[in-house]
Amino acid sequence: MKTNCEFPLLCLLIVLVANVEGEVEDTGLKMVKRLWRNWEDPEQRQLLDQETELEKQREKRLWRNWEDLELRQLLNEFAENQREKRLWRNWERRQVANEDDGEKAKELWRNWEDLKRRQVADLNDEQETQRDKRLWRNWEDNHATLRKRSADSLSRQKRLGKERGKE
Repeated sequence: MKTNCEFPLLCLLIVLVANVEGEVEDTGLKMVKRLWRNWEDPEQRQLLDQETELEKQREKRLWRNWEDLELRQLLNEFAENQREKRLWRNWERRQVANEDDGEKAKELWRNWEDLKRRQVADLNDEQETQRDKRLWRNWEDNHATLRKRSADSLSRQKRLGKERGKE
């Protein structure tokens, strides 16, 4: 009886049951023993643990980047609201002081609107710059992770190939 099994405990159970029934070939038993050794291999376990830890660190880093971005946006909104209030109070004071001078009030209003538009444009530019930086960092992190995984996979394949060659 030959079997190809991904789960070592299940393979062991199949071999034990088949052995009781007298149907086990030596090659099947060797295959199950080899699978079991690979499963218990500390190097293999360590590689899996390292990959898991790298993935956790990457998720934490992405989460911190997102939280930092959210905080910056909230602070920018707060600062923008404070500037608006200050500009509005200034405009009201000037409006009261210059009630008789309608042209000056209109000019102040236009200046205030222009300032508001420039502030919104500057804020949008800053947010876009921050977004581009964050996307670039994420791309670099992902690229580095993929290179590391590829190198780990190649070294693992070479090592497994050598082990299989010895058997």
